[in-house]
Amino acid sequence: MLTPRIRWPLVVVALGLAFLRGSSGDLLRAALFGTAALLLAWGHWRYGAVRVAFTALRQGRLTRALALIEGTDPSRLAPGFRAYYLWIRAAEADARGELGAAGDQLEAALAAGLRTRRDRVLALATLAAARGRDGHAQEALTALARATREAAGDPRLEALAARARRDLEEPAGGTPSGE
Repeated sequence: MLTPRIRWPLVVVALGLAFLRGSSGDLLRAALFGTAALLLAWGHWRYGAVRVAFTALRQGRLTRALALIEGTDPSRLAPGFRAYYLWIRAAEADARGELGAAGDQLEAALAAGLRTRRDRVLALATLAAARGRDGHAQEALTALARATREAAGDPRLEALAARARRDLEEPAGGTPSGE
């Protein structure tokens, strides 16, 4: 995926080449460069820089991730990209201490369709942690049960779900049993 700093100069170059080729009579190449410019511009609204931003989030660079999606209209994003956009917004809400909003954004991300099983398990484990810290023990346990079901059959994902359960059951993280 391309960041806007790369995408828009490419659009300008493609449009320039389309103009140059068209003015020299090479209409086929002019049309190809024009089409490339249109596809690059369309990609900005349909996909944005969400993939690059999510990679930054996974690397622990929330500020960079937020800068990359700044100005992105989530209603124009493809559903899968919207899911990761919402996950980034959930991380932002969590960082501000807005655990209810973070949980709601994660729920929306899961509903929008995260691409991989690993991402779904990680999002569900994160949702369980957010709900647990927010004092919603039953919702935390429900998210954790969903994570455990989603992880079934993959030892790495099962370990991730088990770690999330241990983290949730620790007294420092808030007891999900509601005691």
